[in-house]
Amino acid sequence: MKRTRWIGCPLAAEAARRDTRFTQFAKVAQSLTEQFWEQHYPGGDLAEVGSDYYEQRRAVGEMAGLIEGELRQTDGESPRQAQPPAV
Repeated sequence: MKRTRWIGCPLAAEAARRDTRFTQFAKVAQSLTEQFWEQHYPGGDLAEVGSDYYEQRRAVGEMAGLIEGELRQTDGESPRQAQPPAV
């Protein structure tokens, strides 16, 4: 089982291997991973934490949409309609 806090490393690469559309999220995944470590372990530089919040939120929403689309195709069912995040 992969640790979700390592999203910028193996999880993003695995997703891209399954579907090349996920390669566009590599930069955001790396930023999320770095910010996680900075916030949760002592000595991290917190200056950049949250600086790209809106970009991350948008990209994660797009990534969730790709995943939902794949689930829809796989299951043959219609998952709940994704609503855009309120900003």
